[in-house]
Amino acid sequence: MKLLLPLVLFLPSAALADCPMNNATGYGPGGSYDYQSSGPIWIQGVYGGNVSYDLVLGTFSASGGGGGGEQSGGVGLSFSDVYQIVGPASVNPIPFQVVVHLTGHLSASSYFYPYIDNVCNSVTAQLDVTSGAASASYQEGSYSQACTAVDLDHDVSLALSKLPAEPFTVQQFIQVYGSAGGGVNGTFTFVGLPPGYSVTSCQGYSSPPTPAEATSWGSLKASYR
Repeated sequence: MKLLLPLVLFLPSAALADCPMNNATGYGPGGSYDYQSSGPIWIQGVYGGNVSYDLVLGTFSASGGGGGGEQSGGVGLSFSDVYQIVGPASVNPIPFQVVVHLTGHLSASSYFYPYIDNVCNSVTAQLDVTSGAASASYQEGSYSQACTAVDLDHDVSLALSKLPAEPFTVQQFIQVYGSAGGGVNGTFTFVGLPPGYSVTSCQGYSSPPTPAEATSWGSLKASYR
């Protein structure tokens, strides 16, 4: 009995070690600093801002930027997880999409600098989603002639096709950078799976199975004819 106890305690640590390592960066006039975590939930203050993710719920955030002019800065968050489709066996890969919904605010302000003239202090947000050779990207910034703030509300979709129980990694990289401040929040889901299928991950993500389509009374009557 005493020999079994260390084995039981060791198993969760071994499973966690198999999940990917994730990275964050904060940079500005004072330099650049890197951070790492392999946990399912990470909330990290970085140089010049903050980053976080919850791989169980499928959420993330990043906020940062500079203080105007040459005081530019930014934050970056790179995170990934290993997923698989759960459901009835299939000889054909099942098509679906990873959909990332972004919301946020990118500030902007015009400032007069001697010998330079008016400058628009702005900030840019960029998201990259990759899985194997497939990738999708989105970028939005607040720099414009009018120099006005921008509110984000955008979906980024990545089309994939996998067999049930086939592991696949999805990596996301979000960065917010510039001479002004900004913040981005994201949620990611898996859509388009056939009825009875769901997605699970190394870090504990688990989507509810896609429900069966409702059958109309007319189609029921036709099936008995």
